[in-house]
Formats: sequence, structure tokens, C-alpha cells
Amino acid sequence: MLTELVFEPDLRRVELQIETRGLAKLLAAVLAVWGYEVVIDGSAAGLLLVEQGGSPEKSLAVINMGKASGCAHLALPLTLEALWLELEQRFHHPARKHIRVALNLGVGVVGRHRYDDAKLQSLSDMGGRLVYPRELVRDEGLRLRIPIDNQVFELNAKVIYCFPRGGGGEFELGVLFEGVASEVRRVLRRYIGQQVLAAALARAGEGGEDGLAMFRQP
Repeated sequence: MLTELVFEPDLRRVELQIETRGLAKLLAAVLAVWGYEVVIDGSAAGLLLVEQGGSPEKSLAVINMGKASGCAHLALPLTLEALWLELEQRFHHPARKHIRVALNLGVGVVGRHRYDDAKLQSLSDMGGRLVYPRELVRDEGLRLRIPIDNQVFELNAKVIYCFPRGGGGEFELGVLFEGVASEVRRVLRRYIGQQVLAAALARAGEGGEDGLAMFRQP
């Protein structure tokens, strides 16, 4: 069985030393959307992100935003994929290579020759997590109908887990997409990136939009 090691929440802490206010606000909001805590006291952090030209006197892992020599760096404008991978390599074992986003999206599911409405709660370009009204078994095939940008994408998937969800008769269903065309994956990745930035902008509040220039748009 594959097992994953996820750092406890109090270890998923990142310190920012970012002088550009808009970048600092939006970056902090993206980290929060992904479940990280941004801290001021770097001694409690597991990672430090500094703006280009910074010279941190820290013993913890450092990523320089922009061109840098002698240490890890992220090029500006930032891509969400590059930021996600840097964080995953430090805080999640094994690292998850595909960005996921929390949703509450109504989707259709066809399984066992029957149609059901479901809620898509998490999405990556590889699969997702659903709230589903029936119990299914591992490796069972499904067909999902996912509405994205005024289109409905029909994707084949298989069940990778199914657990009861509370006492209401619903189930939490993990699915892995199968046979997805590369163009559809690009649409999914773009949609996921847009949803991450939209959630981050809503969280960042005033001044967050100024940081968009530092991010490569999905």
C-alpha cells in the first residue's frame, strides 16, 4: 500500500520576507488556500521565502524569489505549478505533483447504469474527491460530467477509495481520471489555477490584486 507522510499543521509554516506589498499579500493568501500558515517568527517556520536581493540570516530552508545563485529560487513571474512543487518537496512525502483546489461544484456521475448528482470537493487534473449518495467499490468505473467555463466535460474515472461520510448516508469518493486527452488536461489545469488565484484574491483583500503582475496567469 502507498502511504503518504504529511507534516502536522504546526509544521506547515512558511515565513515571508517580501518587500513588494502586493506580492506579499497575494503569496500569503495562496499559501493559506493550500493549507499553509504564514508566520512572522521564522524560528517556527519550516521554510523561508525571500524576495530577490534579500540576505536572510536563517538556518532554515530558503527559497529566493527571482534570480539567485547558490540557493533554491523561483523565477518571477511565478507559476503556481513551480510554487506548489517547491512546497510539496519540503512538506509532503511523497510530493504530490499535481495542484489541487477545494471546490463545492455540482457534477453528474454515471455508475452502475444509473445517474446521480454529486458534489466535487477537490479537483486536480488527475482526479478528484466527491460527496456521493451511494457506496461503490475500489476500481469500479464511473463517468463524470463536470461543468467548466460553460462547457460540460465527460471524463471516465475509476474509484480509488470510498468511505462513509458522517451519518447521513453519503460517501466520500476518491476517483482517478482515465484516458483524458492532453487538451482536456490543459483545460483542467487552467481552471484549477484560476480557482486558486480567485480564492487567494478573495482572502487577500485590498492590495492583493497588485500582486497578480508577479504571477503568470493560468
